[in-house]
Amino acid sequence: MSEKSRDTEDLRIRKEKLESELQHIQSQLEGTLEEIRDDVTARLSPLYWIKKYPLRGVGLALVAGFVLARWGKGSANTNSFGGLLASELKRVATQKAVGFMVNTIENKLDRDK
Repeated sequence: MSEKSRDTEDLRIRKEKLESELQHIQSQLEGTLEEIRDDVTARLSPLYWIKKYPLRGVGLALVAGFVLARWGKGSANTNSFGGLLASELKRVATQKAVGFMVNTIENKLDRDK
């Protein structure tokens, strides 16, 4: 084999190795970026914080329920359709929030056993 063809073959082999290494680095980078994106998305979700701090979530839901209930009594006219609708929406939202928090706490306690 001539010197020129040997150099060409060496360059081709180096090029293939570099391309392979580049693909490996790109796949690692994509995996890392996906992990970061998933972590950020999870931390922006209210469910993440409720699962992490269930008792604080229950307290917040209770305080929000009391505040909405007191606010609704003073400002909503229960004789009008809008007032009735607002009162019902607040009641349902409070029930759902408390029910969700109770289920979350029960699930956490079951897992800890």
